[in-house]
Amino acid sequence: MFFIFWRGWGIAAVGAWILSAAIFTIGAEALLGAPRADAIQTWLSGPVCLLAAAFVFFLARFLDDREPRIYVDKQTGREIAVRRRHELFFIPLAYWAPIFGVLGLALIVWKLLGGG
Repeated sequence: MFFIFWRGWGIAAVGAWILSAAIFTIGAEALLGAPRADAIQTWLSGPVCLLAAAFVFFLARFLDDREPRIYVDKQTGREIAVRRRHELFFIPLAYWAPIFGVLGLALIVWKLLGGG
């Protein structure tokens, strides 16, 4: 059994990867036809991760640019800024962009070197 743990919009990292895979799969089938698209599916894994990295990067920037909620401690009068956290598997959403990017580059290099 597999559990997915997320907080806030952290699950959007999974959605970005699924959207990227759908874009590349539909695009390959439209350009090459279904039989040839199936033949290049393993080559698409790297670009899919790179596109997902771009989606997650811009989503994380958008979510982080929101104004924090300001609370005032009644005893000390100090202001406390609180931002909503967005995490997937306890990793902040902003960190998933470089994770997907490095994975995508590694998959591309691996395929170019004759892997799998």
